[in-house]
Amino acid sequence: MPVSVALGGDPVYTYSATAPLPEDVNEYILAGFLRKKKVKLVKCLTNDLYVPFDSDIVIEGYVDPAEEPFWEGPFGDHTGFYSLADWYPRFHVTCITHSAKAVYPATIVGIPPMEDACFTKATEKIFLAPVKIAVQPEIEDLHMPSAGVAHNLVIVKINKKYPGQGKKVINSLFGAGQMMFTKYLVVVSSEINIRNYNELLLHVYQNTDFRSDLIFTSGPLDVLDHSADKFSFGGKLGIDGTIKNNEEISNSKSGSSEEFLKPERSSLNHWKQIFNAECNVNLISSLKIIIAGLNQSEDPMAVEKSIKRLTDNNLIDTLRLILAVDHTVDVNDLYTVIWQVLGNSDPQRDIKFISDNTLFIDGTIKAFRKGGFPRKWPNVVCSSEETINTIDNKWASLDIGPSIPSPSIIGSKLCRQGTDEVHLNN
Repeated sequence: MPVSVALGGDPVYTYSATAPLPEDVNEYILAGFLRKKKVKLVKCLTNDLYVPFDSDIVIEGYVDPAEEPFWEGPFGDHTGFYSLADWYPRFHVTCITHSAKAVYPATIVGIPPMEDACFTKATEKIFLAPVKIAVQPEIEDLHMPSAGVAHNLVIVKINKKYPGQGKKVINSLFGAGQMMFTKYLVVVSSEINIRNYNELLLHVYQNTDFRSDLIFTSGPLDVLDHSADKFSFGGKLGIDGTIKNNEEISNSKSGSSEEFLKPERSSLNHWKQIFNAECNVNLISSLKIIIAGLNQSEDPMAVEKSIKRLTDNNLIDTLRLILAVDHTVDVNDLYTVIWQVLGNSDPQRDIKFISDNTLFIDGTIKAFRKGGFPRKWPNVVCSSEETINTIDNKWASLDIGPSIPSPSIIGSKLCRQGTDEVHLNN
């Protein structure tokens, strides 16, 4: 099978290669549309494929489907975790050509947000109109927060006109093109700014009954998803956070909030004792949210014990949402907490109803849980201390402005032994 890799050229080629196009639409058509002129293609030297004439570097070759695959990896990826080693086709290179002043294009991946987060912003704008025309005309806006690394979380705003429309959109989008890889999908309505996360969270909270407005399902996941028990297949959750019609409103009541506001139950020390005396806890009392950092490497039953203590102390209905992360996560850094919970959870397996309207989401590393995990669990991506020091020492000579702290300084706190995968003895 002939293969040619075109690097560089018009930057729009790079974006088009990542765009969530339907299978039968050529990426060069999108590139031509975006740059407002067709892409000039030229034939390769050693095969019959065509590449953009303005490419900086072209690597030509072939893959033999009958040949044994090659064990390759691990690689740091845009998810902020390593994509672990796997079997891949071997690429035989027959020719390399380049322009006179070729530039090799590259990007740095790691804990989000990184450079590739700009691609999702472009996709939100470029694909909104096609999605409205071809899939769901009621969609008014869509947003992929960078903490969700494009496929872990998608927010959709619709113009709601009838009961059940939010669920209808959820079911449709879970089967629409590359939206099928979405793990968490939230649909809202009304005139809210879905990029204002405080406004968004409050809207979802006010209009979501956990007993009737959550749709749990399973299906295809991105191949880079590491949290599902099986490769590229696992649980999904759709949240109907739209303003409800009379037909959609439940008559039952949620837990009382007065008890939650009692002084003795509003202190961090109280909640630290409930989860663990040494546990890091962040209390968002106005939203009845607790974020707890649990050390499962020392206690594989930490999640189960936390749920039991909440139950035994009659505290379940005083909360709306409990997020469990690893003790290495700063529970006050909400961006990192959300990234960890989205990346480390399988909705069908890790979301537990501990009362009618209280959710417990386990966003911890599953390698430490009792019984282990059926797959390897990847480490987070960050530079070694040696690399950080080397770059810091070179910074002044590069004349690129004031020195900035390496993002890996924060990321290193999340690493377990600094390898590509998490081991049980760390």
